[in-house]
Amino acid sequence: MYLTFPQPMISRFLMDHVLIEKRLSLLGAVIALMAGVALVQGLSGLLQGFFSTRFQQSVTLDIQKDLLERTLSLPKTFFDGARTGYLISRIQNGANGVQWFFSGTVVQLLTQSIRFFGGLIFLFYLEWRIAVPVTLSLPAPIETADLVIRLDGKGVAAPDVPDMPDVQGPENSNIF
Repeated sequence: MYLTFPQPMISRFLMDHVLIEKRLSLLGAVIALMAGVALVQGLSGLLQGFFSTRFQQSVTLDIQKDLLERTLSLPKTFFDGARTGYLISRIQNGANGVQWFFSGTVVQLLTQSIRFFGGLIFLFYLEWRIAVPVTLSLPAPIETADLVIRLDGKGVAAPDVPDMPDVQGPENSNIF
């Protein structure tokens, strides 16, 4: 994640010191450095994904084990009065909630926030004269997207979908 920050510095060095000053003897080394950073970035992304998934699966498995042990320790009268499908669904949905949490909510929000604010700070470090107009223009795409979302809901009719017949009842047992 943080390996995206050196790329602009390397590009700036490439432009300012290698190409403009015509120090072409450094060109190979700078390109190799850029490729090396990209390679390390890709490998670290793979490792991050692997360990994140491993942690997620471990937490999910622990929750499912604890929930199953707790469910199986309940008295027989509980199972006589409860529907089996309902119990299984509840056990699976609890684990799916954990997977949903790790897959795209708080973890991704935190990661993207760090990347956004780190990039903004890095932009101010590199060139504050470019960073000020960029920062001031950030609300424009957000407001445009909000406007499009609000306008899209007006005047658009939902398509008519015919009702499906109820195939659960005994009167529909011979529908074929």
